[in-house]
Amino acid sequence: MKHIEIKGLFNRFNYSFDFGGQEIQMLTGPNGFGKSTILRCIKAFSDSDLRFFFTLPFKSIRIGNSEIKEEVLIEKNAQKQLLINGEYITEKIMLEYKSPYPRNGVDGRIDYMVKIWDESEQNTSNLGQLGKSDYKKILITMKDIVGDVFFIEEQRLIQRKQNEKNSFYFDAKGMFRTEKNSGDWESIIELIPGKIKGYLDTVAGEYANKANSLDATYPQRLFDDSDDSFSEEEYKRQRELMNEKLDKLKKYEISQFGKMEAQYKAKYEKALKIYFEDFNEKYKTYEQLIEKLDMFTDMVNKRIYFDEIRIDKDKGCVVVDKENEKDVLDLNKLSSGEKEIIVLFYKLIFEVKEGTMLLLDEPEISLHVAWQRMFAEDMYTIAKKRGIRILAATHAPMIINGHRDVQIDLGELYGRACKRLNQA
Repeated sequence: MKHIEIKGLFNRFNYSFDFGGQEIQMLTGPNGFGKSTILRCIKAFSDSDLRFFFTLPFKSIRIGNSEIKEEVLIEKNAQKQLLINGEYITEKIMLEYKSPYPRNGVDGRIDYMVKIWDESEQNTSNLGQLGKSDYKKILITMKDIVGDVFFIEEQRLIQRKQNEKNSFYFDAKGMFRTEKNSGDWESIIELIPGKIKGYLDTVAGEYANKANSLDATYPQRLFDDSDDSFSEEEYKRQRELMNEKLDKLKKYEISQFGKMEAQYKAKYEKALKIYFEDFNEKYKTYEQLIEKLDMFTDMVNKRIYFDEIRIDKDKGCVVVDKENEKDVLDLNKLSSGEKEIIVLFYKLIFEVKEGTMLLLDEPEISLHVAWQRMFAEDMYTIAKKRGIRILAATHAPMIINGHRDVQIDLGELYGRACKRLNQA
């Protein structure tokens, strides 16, 4: 996504701005100027969720991507009808073609719609002005323009437990609806240790498979006729690198092997060369996880004053008192700010996939001013290492911390629009 233009948002605001090449951009402005709504509009485009726009007060929303030379224009007329690229579409049509069996991700829903179009002619007779192939194309184009999106909303400490079954009903207007049954509320921070333990266990299995594969071919590689020289200088260099990696594995309780201290012997040079090569190959299975664990623990711990979060192979992660390391703290007993920090950085580092556009609403919630000032630099680090783009909406100017080049000030945009109208 490269550009968004919104007219008549809440029957008041006109915004137009580009998404440049920056890893991070931040929407700022007073309450009520539409920061969170803009994030939800982008999310709706990514989800191909046209229903979102039926209840939103606006005149038009145009979103485009110059790289794929595509754009979608959604307009709402005085009768609250939607026009997509100049053609009408009704809510009834969208409900007919939305799967009553929600799947994981928007692609599953699109696949289901395509199946309906291809297999059931009786559902194609009431499409009105927008033909089935055009509707299908628009849904896919919306997704293509924005790409994959991960939305971290302002409420991120609790969520409803999700059941497997869905409920189906007709609303007051006789429209067919579906919703996922929700159970009790659950604390997200209580789920994090188990999820981290799951990552550790999964990678441990991959490590074991890699080790078995390499061990099976070790004799053959050792006794083949290749001339693999391995100097003492290279041995020392590889030993130093290996010991650094062993420290990482030990830090996260992945391995308890001590540092390698053996001295170089020329007669074993080929065996030593293969040994280091195999170790480096096996370590690669942990490399990405360790990078995430480094970012997570470093970014959380520099904000928590009296406690420290640590990775535990059996529990996933624990929080201990710095002055009494035997005192393991209940995560739910932490302050609201500490819980916000842990949940936020867990989601940012572990749950957002590479290449995704992250939408982040109100990152400053419950955060001390000093913590807010650290935010932009940490976001740059995460964006670069995880290969993502971040669009955040914030009320807190401290979050930007001097990075005015990443700011999109909705207050300024509104003021300029009003000034142009007065001068016209």
